[in-house]
Amino acid sequence: MTGDHKHGLFAGHNHGGHGYGYRDDRYGNPYGDRYERPVRQRPPLPYEGSLKEVFNAAVKEAVVHYPELKGTFLFVNAGEMTMNHDLDPRKTALRSEEDIQRFATQMVREAQGGSAFATKIEQAGLHVMTFNPLPFRLFTTKDQPYEMEAMATFYHELGHLVAPGAFGSPTEGLAENVADVFAILRHIQKYGDDSKAIEMGSWARAWRFVLEGQGDHFTTLSIDAMPKLLEKLDVQALTPAETAALSARVALQNTPHIEVMATVAHNFRAVKRTIAQTGDVEEGLKALAEITLGDDHAKRETYFTFRIGSSALQRFLDGKVGFDAETQKMLFGKQIWRDTSPIKLEGRYWDDVRDRMAERRAQLDKEGVLLGMPHLKEPRAPKASNSNDAPPPPKKSGGWSLFGNN
Repeated sequence: MTGDHKHGLFAGHNHGGHGYGYRDDRYGNPYGDRYERPVRQRPPLPYEGSLKEVFNAAVKEAVVHYPELKGTFLFVNAGEMTMNHDLDPRKTALRSEEDIQRFATQMVREAQGGSAFATKIEQAGLHVMTFNPLPFRLFTTKDQPYEMEAMATFYHELGHLVAPGAFGSPTEGLAENVADVFAILRHIQKYGDDSKAIEMGSWARAWRFVLEGQGDHFTTLSIDAMPKLLEKLDVQALTPAETAALSARVALQNTPHIEVMATVAHNFRAVKRTIAQTGDVEEGLKALAEITLGDDHAKRETYFTFRIGSSALQRFLDGKVGFDAETQKMLFGKQIWRDTSPIKLEGRYWDDVRDRMAERRAQLDKEGVLLGMPHLKEPRAPKASNSNDAPPPPKKSGGWSLFGNN
């Protein structure tokens, strides 16, 4: 595959750039045709101090965990214009410090106006990650240290480089699902119960899909599958290879088909249109509630519409969404309202929505993928035991068993 395309978090949405993703430059020129573009002045960073040592430790750990990166790994922090690397001139086309500096400068240019991305350049023997912080958070809350958000981004891009199916997959959306699951697993491994990556990542991805229909970065269904898995799994005991493999398994099982997603995205278009026409976020959320709780069960996408819509709406119903400038940038790509008071969904209408949502969620838990389908069988009552029933006869011994002759 050739070319120089980016897969952005907010494709087609002018929020000041692309988002977490990967670029397929496997057979491209390591220096490219745009080297002479000047480096623009960087925007203010959303954190204080420097993350250089944080990323330095992360790069060293990544090379130990994933030996395929050894001697070929370059990490560029475009926000601070710094880099960390493990490069062997015998393995890559970057033969000198001047080569490394030149290439890193190009990566800064490529990231300007965008966000983080990862790429493999096989012709040059390189695995490259470029970090450029977004003006809002996706995987953490505002009260958590920014380092936690930065590491979620780092792990997402690392997933593109090391997890099966996370780079160059022909299946629409699969690569981003793998990368997000990998990022969240690694985040939980690093931060334990302090990680809120599942809760925040699921909501952010669902909301962006509702508002913009971005199917390539829609990963909510994969993220939502993780809590039940983690109830059964000691995630801290996973090896790096097992973490990467599990990421692919979860994503393969939960990445929805592009055709279904296109239909569901069309259903949600009324949300953005209502906000644009009324200038009222609450009216847009009412449109979302009515679409999410619609009763047209004959449609095949009803199941997906509820799962996605409820994930996008629930944090609003719980009163967990503020309306400060940073949150507005996450919600809409930029601050568009001066009123930064929190969004409060109160009154009889919203109480009814909460009740209907809880009822439908209980139905989903019971019926699963059969949600809303007619002709469901009633569950069979357990057979009553009878104390007069004779016990079953003992099994006969003799013959051959798996472990030899009995």
